[in-house]
Amino acid sequence: MERVFHKLLLNFTWWVNRKDHGGNNIFQGGFLGLDNIGVFDRSAPLPTGGHLEQADGTAWMAMYCLDMLRIAIELAQSRPAYEDVATKFFEHFIYIAHAMRHMAGGEHSLWDEEDGFFYDLLHLPDGTLIPLKVRSLVGLIPLFAVEVLEEKALERLPRFKRRMEWFIKYRPGLVDNIHSLTEPGASGGRLLSIVNRRMLEAICRTMFDPEHFLSEYGLRSLSRWHREHPYQFTCDGGRLYRSIRAGRVGNRAVRWELQLARPHLVPDELSDDPRAAEVRGLLWPLASV
Repeated sequence: MERVFHKLLLNFTWWVNRKDHGGNNIFQGGFLGLDNIGVFDRSAPLPTGGHLEQADGTAWMAMYCLDMLRIAIELAQSRPAYEDVATKFFEHFIYIAHAMRHMAGGEHSLWDEEDGFFYDLLHLPDGTLIPLKVRSLVGLIPLFAVEVLEEKALERLPRFKRRMEWFIKYRPGLVDNIHSLTEPGASGGRLLSIVNRRMLEAICRTMFDPEHFLSEYGLRSLSRWHREHPYQFTCDGGRLYRSIRAGRVGNRAVRWELQLARPHLVPDELSDDPRAAEVRGLLWPLASV
């Protein structure tokens, strides 16, 4: 296990050094393999310049921290030196979780309090931060970052437990949103999670709403809400880069995107599809915006 852990540690360090653009525990290098649910192709340079502060990429790194913390705790049962490594990943998770809620001195956040959902932020070259309010899997990935520290395991690691308690006592501003690190459970365990109970309830209301993510086939990658409310992003003198809309053709749920700079390609690309007329009816109103 140690050999695997060391390889994972190298990979983690690469992400920290290469994909945290501002060194502020917010990451830009991750993607879901579903880049077609985003406003931009996140594997290519942004047409606006700048970079994306990614909710899913950052949450993935938070989950990475917790996975490494769990492995370090297991290794520390027989190798006490790994208690220091466990402390490193515990603290790194705390910093990432805090950064997601308190960017730019607390003026910005990947969490939208009004919508009760996580969004990416577009960071323009002039420092402007613009939330990209697309309700997609991007906003659900923060739910993955969760770990329980059992009381029995903590008792076997006195140095790690002592440092954890010191961090909780002397860094209250960093842990106030970590649920429920400061309130042990019934068995004395500590829960590490990006979202607290209030945030979890807000996300679940959207996630299990048939008008958003829940379908008869599982969770959608893009909220059904966008079928009636296409997301449009304008920047650079009013230029419209992309519009995202969720629609339905026959019995098949579909999500269509188009770049208005090339609207004439939409019907041509679908000309051989027997459903082209129906699809064109969904897409063409967007091209005339």
